[in-house]
Amino acid sequence: LMIQKRAFYEHSARIPLLVRAPGKFAAGSRVPEPVSMLDLPATVLGLAGLDPGVAEGDGSSLVRLMDGERDPERTVFAEYHGEGVLMTNAMVRRGRYKLMESNGFPARLYDLANDPGEWQDMASIEGMLL
Repeated sequence: LMIQKRAFYEHSARIPLLVRAPGKFAAGSRVPEPVSMLDLPATVLGLAGLDPGVAEGDGSSLVRLMDGERDPERTVFAEYHGEGVLMTNAMVRRGRYKLMESNGFPARLYDLANDPGEWQDMASIEGMLL
């Protein structure tokens, strides 16, 4: 399950997004919340001073996060359905929790605050229901 970028474990899915906007944000600042490529259209519109609400898609502008506002419960989704792939993958992350599913395998749930290495699958703990 951990082959290539289609596995949504943090070491392969957490890819930096670099934004350069001179005069708008402090150089070297970091946003700890997860973001998605779906957020880019609304973010570009927001940086241009336009209403990011007109962007097509399910993303949201990251401008508030880059301004320093925090959203610890931010939710992002990811899917992998590449051509010829027999095992599709999906992931949803909300705050500290991440749920991953691969076609044909049981879902996996991780608490990234207590298990950043994603070793303890909470979905397999007795009594957990998904």
